[in-house]
Amino acid sequence: MFDERRIRKHGLPAQATVVSATVHSKITTNDFRRWDFVLDVRPPNEAPFRVEMHETFAMLGLRPNEYDVVNVKYDPKSHETIFDFTGDPRFDIDAMRARTAQMRKETAEMKAAMAEGGGALPAGMMPGLPFNLPPGAIVISGAGAAATAAAVTPADPVAAIERLVALRDSGALTHEEFDALKAKLIGPT
Repeated sequence: MFDERRIRKHGLPAQATVVSATVHSKITTNDFRRWDFVLDVRPPNEAPFRVEMHETFAMLGLRPNEYDVVNVKYDPKSHETIFDFTGDPRFDIDAMRARTAQMRKETAEMKAAMAEGGGALPAGMMPGLPFNLPPGAIVISGAGAAATAAAVTPADPVAAIERLVALRDSGALTHEEFDALKAKLIGPT
């Protein structure tokens, strides 16, 4: 516990990829589970290293999964590492609330822009995406697909249709949305 405080206060920041996350089979309670993690830590000015760590999370709470990239703090001498979820909207409730408020604001702005433009979304305006859409991209939108914010380019129609099938099967797209987007990809026959 004291090491965790010391690392939180004096540790160096880095990013890490979760290699594995498994439930620690011996320690369990009704509300919490202990997890064993293996992380590949990539410090900015040092060689990467692999570390094993144990952390307790609420049974129904959010926790890192395999292949997640997370922020950590580490001791450069011992390579002891702790998670640093501050500001990460996946795990920090305050950051999650701020992100939700920002997304609501962007959605309201998008609706207002669409109302002014006669229902068409202005070019380059796609909230939540950290990049501009390529020309000719098909944006999947709808009630279920809002969470995915996926863009499918028609450069490879087979891959695009496979992605649409995966989105439909996961419930992100309705059958009607799937049929409409598939028709756009295939074109008139």
